[in-house]
Amino acid sequence: MHLQFNLIVNLAILTVLFVIALYDLRFHKIRNIVLVPMLLFGVALHLFTEYGGGVIDILINEALTIAIFGAGFYRHKFGGGDLKLILVIGFYLEWKLFLEFLVFVIGIGVIYALAISIKGIFRVYKSNDMDIRYMSVGSLINLIKSSPSKTLAYGLCVFAGYMIIFVKEMFP
Repeated sequence: MHLQFNLIVNLAILTVLFVIALYDLRFHKIRNIVLVPMLLFGVALHLFTEYGGGVIDILINEALTIAIFGAGFYRHKFGGGDLKLILVIGFYLEWKLFLEFLVFVIGIGVIYALAISIKGIFRVYKSNDMDIRYMSVGSLINLIKSSPSKTLAYGLCVFAGYMIIFVKEMFP
């Protein structure tokens, strides 16, 4: 019974995260109209069931999120919706599992950012009819800094990170 309940809850969370990821990819926004019900659902799970961790886990998760992602938000590398989404996910996981989730999200985010940057570099060089084989390291760094995409659709990274945690926990 307990395993079935966890499976249903995690599938519901994954479904919502998938929709958020698609919306974030398309519009680069994560709407509060989706985040508030997710937050309320997380609070209800903690009040009425034994799902996830306790209050201490939630506090640790929120502190970790702000400590790790606060600077990125402050420097406008990703939006407030991305930060709020990660804060909401903190209500669903125990702190050790949440720490693993953050590692996966950051790793996926780095790969995603590199892919976006490289795609932007090739697009800029292709549009200028320049040969990419002859560019210097300095010009590469300048192109990455002036990449057309300044922010990432981080909802995709959050979905992928939660999916990895789900698979790891459900199928050990």
